[in-house]
Amino acid sequence: MPVDAPWLVAALRSGAPTVTREHAGGPLPVTVLGLGGRDPLRLLGPDELADSGAGRAEVELRVGVNGEYLLDALRAAGGPRLVLELDGPVTPLAIRRPDDPAAFSVLMPIRL
Repeated sequence: MPVDAPWLVAALRSGAPTVTREHAGGPLPVTVLGLGGRDPLRLLGPDELADSGAGRAEVELRVGVNGEYLLDALRAAGGPRLVLELDGPVTPLAIRRPDDPAAFSVLMPIRL
């Protein structure tokens, strides 16, 4: 899926919505990527993840990641257009540059 990297970086820096999960005895903020529906990619908040959330039916796939790691991977990739490759909510997420398929970052998702 092609991604507008400046938009995603700005959204992550602006305090994108997160959900909180517990990890190693403490809270872990999780950024949730929603794919499909009215927008090809959007960041989902806690209300949209609830069973009765307004946007739940509109999103085909939800992937939780560490937002700071995602921001690091986007900065490392560089360029205004990047490609996100993912197969499901618990498979690794690859971030690639379209002009250099050998350059990529991999993020492990966080189970929602």
